[in-house]
Amino acid sequence: MYKRLVYLIVGFSVSFSASLAQNNIALPAVSRQVLTRLATQIKRFPQEKVYLQYDKPYYSCGERIWFRAHLVNAALHIPYHLSRYVYVELISPSNEILIRKKIRPTEDAYYGQMDIPSDLAPGWYSLRAYTSYMQNVGEAYFFRHPVY
Repeated sequence: MYKRLVYLIVGFSVSFSASLAQNNIALPAVSRQVLTRLATQIKRFPQEKVYLQYDKPYYSCGERIWFRAHLVNAALHIPYHLSRYVYVELISPSNEILIRKKIRPTEDAYYGQMDIPSDLAPGWYSLRAYTSYMQNVGEAYFFRHPVY
């Protein structure tokens, strides 16, 4: 993972310096040090990003929501499995948790289902997905999507 990150940053810096050389602009000597520090920071403080993919945008009471969660590195957008579980929640319009599912990866994929209660009032709810690692950073980094 770290090698891939270093290769990506070095590749970017090489292509960036090549484009600067074509335009007769000198690359500062500090740039290599900046790129090394950037790679070190991304290695020490990795960030995750979760995206939820589900079967349809609208649901009726008593139906089942089928979903798949994609967990990636926030900087590189490649599959990343720092956390062991992904939490998926159905949130009411009054911002209370109605259903919470704890999903563990099966064959490197996070997928599951959530049954909507038949006595649920119609309206706009939201699906929220996060990992325990993402809770340390704050709710601004959670995946959240409205569902009717």
